[in-house]
Amino acid sequence: MTPENHNIYIPKLNSEHFLIYDKDQWNVEDKNNLTDRLISKKILALTQKCDELEEKGIITEKIVDMYNEFNHNYYMGGDESKKKLEKDISLLLFNNRKKIKDYDKLLK
Repeated sequence: MTPENHNIYIPKLNSEHFLIYDKDQWNVEDKNNLTDRLISKKILALTQKCDELEEKGIITEKIVDMYNEFNHNYYMGGDESKKKLEKDISLLLFNNRKKIKDYDKLLK
């Protein structure tokens, strides 16, 4: 099993598919569906954490404002905002693909 957060691999930058490691095998996933799921999951986690920290009074107003601006830009910014975030995710996965390859060598 790969370490947490090292289970997604993008073999080529312009690929329409990602590889997802699940239950001891790599499965092909549609790039757009996966990025939508990743974004939705992380936005939900950020919202919950922001709310939790705000209730406890341990988050600065500046951070809350930054989060609200991000949320507004993502949901109200239209397709350009979403495409930029999807592109950023693809670049992050592609630029860190070597970490997964190196880990696979350890498994052999």
